[in-house]
Amino acid sequence: MNILKVLFTTVVVCPECRTKSAKKYFSKISCLNHRCSKFDQQYYLENQAAPRKHGEETVYKKFDGSFEPEKVVVIRYRNYQGDDREFRADANSLQMKKNHVSVCVAPTGERLTLSRDYIQNITEVERLLPNK
Repeated sequence: MNILKVLFTTVVVCPECRTKSAKKYFSKISCLNHRCSKFDQQYYLENQAAPRKHGEETVYKKFDGSFEPEKVVVIRYRNYQGDDREFRADANSLQMKKNHVSVCVAPTGERLTLSRDYIQNITEVERLLPNK
């Protein structure tokens, strides 16, 4: 990366769509929002390819539609609007976070955080949570 880009690039709120992770290089603003007029595909691709730290292992954010759970659990979920959804999730990825369950779902492998209050089969899901 060019030394000038490092020195003069800042993270800002996009003035068009109010996305909080836009970047400003001198007067040019690059946004991650696909629907924004200031969307920059190169910035989006760079941001998606960056590794994220999760525990001690490095996890790459890769949602290509080829994720297949090792141990499948079906989570029945009713959102706050009353819409019923079913998620095929990897039981090995279940984590409790306060009043939420975090899990990787098929087919993308994306991690979702679901409120326990809206999970219809919460007893089945809690049975599969790892003991601490």
